[in-house]
Amino acid sequence: MKKNPKKTAVPSTLLTTNDSTGPYTLAIDIGGTGLKASVLDSEGNMITERIRVATPPKCPPDLMVET
Repeated sequence: MKKNPKKTAVPSTLLTTNDSTGPYTLAIDIGGTGLKASVLDSEGNMITERIRVATPPKCPPDLMVET
C-alpha cells in the first residue's frame, strides 16, 4: 500500500470559540483531489484551522482512513 507523503501537521491552536463546553463536531470533506478536516463548535463555526492532504489515487477505504 502506497502512503501519502504530503501530510499536513494538525494545528494545535483554536481559532475562536465562544462555546467551551461543546458539543464539537469533526467535519471531514472527502474529495477526489483532497481530504479536508476541521472541528466545529455547537453552532457550526470552525474552531480549528482546516487541514488538507491529497487524496491518494485509487484509494481503498482502509487507505482513506489511514490518510
